[in-house]
Amino acid sequence: MAAKHTLAPHQGVMAHRIIFEGKEYAMSIARIEGGEVVITPYTGEVHSTIFVNGTVAVTFSDGRLTIEEAMEQK
Repeated sequence: MAAKHTLAPHQGVMAHRIIFEGKEYAMSIARIEGGEVVITPYTGEVHSTIFVNGTVAVTFSDGRLTIEEAMEQK
């Protein structure tokens, strides 16, 4: 893994693959709602959501999401 970023509380992330708490979610959006992480399938653009072309591992701490982008293996 490489490139770690902590998002602002209102931001979410959309990626080709999200890994959260040991589960994998294809083409999904991770965001915070009511103090919890919510991951939903991508169905369209969402305000304040960044896009990552690839895989990200998501962690949740202090009310914020941290994403760590996976480096592609060759």
